Amino acid sequence: MQFHGLQCLLTAAHFHYAGFGACAVTALVGHSLDESPTPAWVRALYSVAAVGMMAGIALLAAGITASRALEHLAGWEVAACTAVMGALLLRRATLPARPLARGLFALSGAATALSSALAFDFARSGFARLGAHTLERMVRYHGLVNAFGFVGCALVAFTLSAPRASTPPPRPPP
Repeated sequence: MQFHGLQCLLTAAHFHYAGFGACAVTALVGHSLDESPTPAWVRALYSVAAVGMMAGIALLAAGITASRALEHLAGWEVAACTAVMGALLLRRATLPARPLARGLFALSGAATALSSALAFDFARSGFARLGAHTLERMVRYHGLVNAFGFVGCALVAFTLSAPRASTPPPRPPP
């Protein structure tokens, strides 16, 4: 499929980690909308972005392998959906939670601003036309910010803000 070396490694890492991580964060964002009163327009925006994220990851993979036009459109779609999730994470940071979780929600949401901007720029040229300098910049800023800022911080924040069990754990019989 004309992938080799570093390009192949980065493509595999991106689709396994970013694709799964972004979809996992998207699901958790949707679940968190039930934790507080949420306007109908926010739920509608989430629904469109969630479907766009899930479809966009698959379309991006298809575009990279088969169609430059599809690659560009899907890249912009995923970047836009990630930006929406970032805005919803910033909203989540304003809701009651442990201070550390609120800070991580805010950091995760803010990280999508840089990450999405780079993804929009990246989608303009496409993966196949990256030069060494652009590839290094994408790995350093887009890749690491997505991995640790967007996905990593969001997953830790959701873990910290998970409701505690209302029943005590079972004890062994006497």
